[in-house]
Amino acid sequence: MMLSKYTYILLILLNISCQGQDNKKNNIEKKEIEMFTSVLNKSNYKNTKENFENVNKDIIGIDASDLKEGYNDINILDESIDYQISKEGRYIKIGSDILPDIDNIKEDKLISYPYMKSLINLNKILYLNDVPSILGTSQKDIDLARDIVVLFNYEKNESFLKKVSDNIGDWDDFSNNFKLSIVFYNKDHAIRKKVLKYLSKNQELIYHITFYLEDKRKDIIKVNKLSTENIDEAIAYLLNLGLNGKSNADIDTDNDMSYRLLNNILIAHPKIVMSFEKNDYYRHEDLRFFVKVFHTMQENNDKLSDAKIYYIQDPDGFTNLRKDKNGTSDIIQKIKSGEKIDVLDDSGNWWFIQTKSGNKGYVYKTKIKTGNS
Repeated sequence: MMLSKYTYILLILLNISCQGQDNKKNNIEKKEIEMFTSVLNKSNYKNTKENFENVNKDIIGIDASDLKEGYNDINILDESIDYQISKEGRYIKIGSDILPDIDNIKEDKLISYPYMKSLINLNKILYLNDVPSILGTSQKDIDLARDIVVLFNYEKNESFLKKVSDNIGDWDDFSNNFKLSIVFYNKDHAIRKKVLKYLSKNQELIYHITFYLEDKRKDIIKVNKLSTENIDEAIAYLLNLGLNGKSNADIDTDNDMSYRLLNNILIAHPKIVMSFEKNDYYRHEDLRFFVKVFHTMQENNDKLSDAKIYYIQDPDGFTNLRKDKNGTSDIIQKIKSGEKIDVLDDSGNWWFIQTKSGNKGYVYKTKIKTGNS
């Protein structure tokens, strides 16, 4: 198809306009990066190229060689988060918007902005393990602290980890990749055992995480590129976390929260046991033990549910329990209709039974009905 001369000129003008807008955006980004870098340097943020690359790779899971000039989006478990990273400035930025009216912002005033203080703390914690920044953030900015520990996989300060674990927040407010980052490292999808041990006392959270992994399995595999093996191993670890050391204890299976989680997972998703067995229960001996306990209890429950219940049904409202197998034998007891009995022998026309009061005798078989519990 031939383009008219005017259409061709219009396309050229649009292309020039778009290039102009991109150049303007790049210039504004460049100015902000220069300003933020200067403020960070004045705040004793000294991040070498080697340290920047090592932390990105080993902790956050970012390959510095993939970064372009300007700001780069950060993906955690294959989903973007509300942070960006600058290769030139060697820092992570909170949010994706350029500061408004940046041309009129004075650098000496910028350092006092609450936003800038959070940005400084974020980077000094992640890249420098700066203790004053850790203390200030844990006390005054718990939302940022949560993101640093969960999304950015920071685990180098025990008191910081404990503070975040004790104030993890509401499950329903978490994004998908935040939920998954509680369990998996971004760099290699290994299980975050250190964090999960801190969180293990929050049994409700462990319950949410475990069912989330199983219920959302297909979406997690598709969107977040985790494997079914990653998920199975994580579920095994989470289940064992609360059962660890209990195989030699006399636990109340009706009230122990960790066992109830195992019970409910195995009832809702019984096939997961096949994965556990295939992988030798990932060497979690307590999990192995309590899966056997679960199956034994289920077998016993099945037997009980299959057991027949016998009861009396007579138009007269009662029937006679007799001493011998005939209608003229002595009456031991009158049994009301609807009363449950135990049948000891159901051979012949007269069945040998026991009443709930403990009396034994014979009742004609047509007076006895049966049903399942």
